[in-house]
Amino acid sequence: MSHASCLLPRLARCLLLLAPLTACAASPSAGLDGGWLGTITPVAGTCDPATDAWLHVDDGVAHFTPGLGTTELTGTATGNAVNADALLTGMDRRPYHLSFRATLTGDTLAGTYLTPRCRATVSLRRSAR
Repeated sequence: MSHASCLLPRLARCLLLLAPLTACAASPSAGLDGGWLGTITPVAGTCDPATDAWLHVDDGVAHFTPGLGTTELTGTATGNAVNADALLTGMDRRPYHLSFRATLTGDTLAGTYLTPRCRATVSLRRSAR
């Protein structure tokens, strides 16, 4: 039996033993997982009045709902950052891009919500619900 063929079964056993440990590794968004509730405050453009917003993060997937409405921006949460987007069709049948970018600072997710008409700041805190 060659030296290489002797090492392969050992390597395979080691990998099988390590597999459960990798399943227990922390999610890349573990610090952000859960629900976040806060406000959207208009800054520039033609914006709706200040309103509430909801963000839910689960295992690196982010779902941002501005105005607690039916539009949902989907994206990623990695480390202390969240990026979410939606591409809708406007009434003029042109693309209508929505984006949300935020960073965790202390216990607050602070960021920007952009639409073709409006730029707003977003401030979210962990929700009990």
